[in-house]
Amino acid sequence: HFNATTGKDEVTRQLTLQGVEQFRILRHRETKKTRMLMKLKVNGRVILNAGLDKSLGYALGSSKAVRVPVPAEGKVESWTIQVGKEADAKELARLLEENKAN
Repeated sequence: HFNATTGKDEVTRQLTLQGVEQFRILRHRETKKTRMLMKLKVNGRVILNAGLDKSLGYALGSSKAVRVPVPAEGKVESWTIQVGKEADAKELARLLEENKAN
């Protein structure tokens, strides 16, 4: 399970908790385009559904978190995906970077 937060307020840079759920990286079988998906398990509401952008960088934000830029409505939102272990954060960052070109 992953804890996702996003910086919605550009002035104060406050983080808003979006949910503690499964985070998935999905690749379309035919087009090979890759996207991130996170849904609430309780009601299936989509928290995050965004394609990986090859012009953006996905990197460690701290020892257990990955900074994830998400294109939204003509701007880029800064999301943080927090995981339980440092090794998981490194693996997530690696997978996002590796799959963004597809």
